[in-house]
Amino acid sequence: MNPEPGICTVNTCDVPTQEYLCHHCTQELQEAWDQIPPLIPVLEDISRGHDVAFYQPTAEGRGSTTGSRPPMNLNAYQLALNLRQALIYTPAEYATHSDGWRAHTQILEWVHHADLMVNGEPEDAESKANIARYKLRDIQPMPVKQLIPWLKDKAGIELTRKQIQRWHERGFIRRHNTTGHPTYHPKEILQAHAQRQNI
Repeated sequence: MNPEPGICTVNTCDVPTQEYLCHHCTQELQEAWDQIPPLIPVLEDISRGHDVAFYQPTAEGRGSTTGSRPPMNLNAYQLALNLRQALIYTPAEYATHSDGWRAHTQILEWVHHADLMVNGEPEDAESKANIARYKLRDIQPMPVKQLIPWLKDKAGIELTRKQIQRWHERGFIRRHNTTGHPTYHPKEILQAHAQRQNI
């Protein structure tokens, strides 16, 4: 803790604080930090090729869509390692470190890239308009095998079986049958997808 009140050490902040990070920046770090535990296992799956990245950040930090998959996704692997390292301290502990501003900047950036890789980018306006044109109430629930190509063809959204399963486990969507292969309603998938883009 600083012996006297100072200014938050985050570059874009000038709020007085007794520590190296002000309350607002510590809270911002906490919100990012809280997203880390569920991101790590998905990043590890992506790194091993068991899941597909929505979005692939390049070394320069800009993103690109994924092409053919190499044997191991090193970007996902490195992000998972970085995020595991970020969990060593809590945001409240980072606030007491003289280089807490660096942790704040780096962790927010890592979480942002990880979220894009796991959950994808916001759809563009044209894709959203295409979705709005469909009369989804007339469409019946369908198994994942049919749902994945339907979403790609009708809405330009690419999801994997594993991503749909995760959304079901987290309660974003519900299963519409009790036996056989699970069926999900496209409307619920599209709503869950839209909500993920607005977080």
